[in-house]
Amino acid sequence: MLDKAGSTTAGGLKNRRPELFRPPQDYLYFINAALFAITIFLSIALVKFGPPGLPLRALTATLILITTFVASPWIFGQAVRAALPILVVILVCALIALLSSTLNASPPEVILRQLLEIHVQAAIGTVVGACLLRTCGAGVVVKILAMGVALTVFVAFFQFLGVSPAWALREFLDRIQPADLNPDSIFLTMRMRAMGLSYSPVHVGTQICLAFAGWAAYVFAKLGAAAKEQLSWLILAGAVCVLFASLISGNRSPILGIVVFCIGYLFLVRPAIAILLALAMVPSLFILDDIMQDLAEAGLRVARTDDGSSSNRRVLRAFGFMLFFDRPYGYGLSFNSVEHWSHYWEKLKHYPNPMAIQLHALHNYYMMILNKYGGLILFVFAYVVVLLVKNPIALLCLTPYIIHIFFHNDGPLQADFLIWYMLPSLIYLTGLSERGLSQGLPRG
Repeated sequence: MLDKAGSTTAGGLKNRRPELFRPPQDYLYFINAALFAITIFLSIALVKFGPPGLPLRALTATLILITTFVASPWIFGQAVRAALPILVVILVCALIALLSSTLNASPPEVILRQLLEIHVQAAIGTVVGACLLRTCGAGVVVKILAMGVALTVFVAFFQFLGVSPAWALREFLDRIQPADLNPDSIFLTMRMRAMGLSYSPVHVGTQICLAFAGWAAYVFAKLGAAAKEQLSWLILAGAVCVLFASLISGNRSPILGIVVFCIGYLFLVRPAIAILLALAMVPSLFILDDIMQDLAEAGLRVARTDDGSSSNRRVLRAFGFMLFFDRPYGYGLSFNSVEHWSHYWEKLKHYPNPMAIQLHALHNYYMMILNKYGGLILFVFAYVVVLLVKNPIALLCLTPYIIHIFFHNDGPLQADFLIWYMLPSLIYLTGLSERGLSQGLPRG
């Protein structure tokens, strides 16, 4: 956006990219911000609400594209142009998926539906994110997502305390959405794990990791060159919020991700403290089992290591590797690992909890994608890794998310559509942070 002095700003940040500006019509800022807030609420609380096959969240997201194009076709064109690198990656993934699905003789209607639901939705979400970046600013995008996630965590807290109205609210949201075979519905019917307004406790984990990535990137960009010198309490407060949300929702993987993030962050700003802390943590490893047992007895699911989710992963990981090596060109977009368990039972029946391969998906996003798309997707993985290595701030901010999806099925092009709304702002903010660190840019 342009301020009165003519300098560019985006969501409170000094903008150093000329394509970020306020649109000619001031009302576009408010319209798109309001539509995005509604989209985020629907994406968290009412993900399936709407006509069959066309959830309302998709309509509100599409309205952002329409309003931007009508108000300023030039801004819309700039957004599409800026999103092209991401769109090309999505297109390449779609072509790989098409090849793998064709080799597996998947029905054309199934392939088309999957391409629309996965890749077209990802492309639309990316352009929506690029339009929001140019009409509202990265700060607004991050804060709206953070507020939406904070709302679901707020409700989850009361569910964790056993407050019945908080559970009744989630049950009401579940009733007004189309019924399906949600494997996590037991958590709601049995009130086993707090999920707030979200579709499942696992979705809470994904959402808090994504919100934290955006928040950390925003703070890094605000700090500029001072990011290496100043230990930001805003970032640490965000990490504490993730830990709190993880504890009440029973998610272990975000906790591991936040621990890794904090170690990496301390090495960036306080290397000496990071080394001392790492050395101090070594003795605790010898009493870790006792600590986890005490926490488990206190009722915290995150401390339990004897539940099915923990003990299933070894056999599911082995199952995933066997599936891939037997069909390296992938199983196509309709891949469901449960359909193949009988061919591997003799090899896996001696693992702990071998029945998991009959009941559950692979519980590893990377393994799911590898088996869907086949070995060709490894080139896309390599490309993304190179980009992250070139932008360490982006890698650091996304660390909790990257680790979380390692233990679950959802991720980019695999049920997590929220990341596409955020990706343009994340790229902009972390790119700004990297420039600030390398060129000594002043604080924004």
